[in-house]
Amino acid sequence: PEPAQARKVVITYPNKSGSQWPLYLAKETGSYAKYGLDVQLEFVAFPGNVAALASGQSQMVNTSLEQDMQAASKDGSLSLIGSSLNRGTFALVSNKNIKSVQDLKKKKIAVTQIGDAPYGYVVAILAKAGLTDRDVEWIPVGGPVAGRAAALTSGRADATILTAPSYFKLETEGYNVLVNLAERDDIFASTAYLVQTRLEEHTSELQSHVRISYA
Repeated sequence: PEPAQARKVVITYPNKSGSQWPLYLAKETGSYAKYGLDVQLEFVAFPGNVAALASGQSQMVNTSLEQDMQAASKDGSLSLIGSSLNRGTFALVSNKNIKSVQDLKKKKIAVTQIGDAPYGYVVAILAKAGLTDRDVEWIPVGGPVAGRAAALTSGRADATILTAPSYFKLETEGYNVLVNLAERDDIFASTAYLVQTRLEEHTSELQSHVRISYA
């Protein structure tokens, strides 16, 4: 008999960072194909990634737990089925004149948009240092991580939060890594998988993939 045709599945992710590496490792090692899935990985920023899932344009989203919970609370057909990490792959990076988080008071911090997950991580970092979101000036730059890095290197912002490996180069150039979330167990930054449960034929297969490949 002819082999069964692989089922096409679209998985979206909202940032190009280390938190998405498991998706590509699974593709490169053939884990998706092993379970009969022909997976296409697409970069789609929040909230477009959730909208694509709700409309059936994609079958799974890998994004921050905060964003997943917000989406699931507004749409009962969305479910969280697993997680690949519970530490953030982000670092708060500042210019060479800022030596601590406390030094950020009244300074400019670049974020993609107010209210997204990286913004929330910065707010948590500030709170641990005794500051609030009103103690700094927010600079929304939109777009991918490169926009935040450019805001810092051009002097438009005094600090920003960047993903690995984007902040590695800046660190070698003398920019200061004030906080590395991968080293902080007091700031929870989980990534989770969100699926549309009414797409039952995809959901059961994706659940098996998450359980076995990322166990």
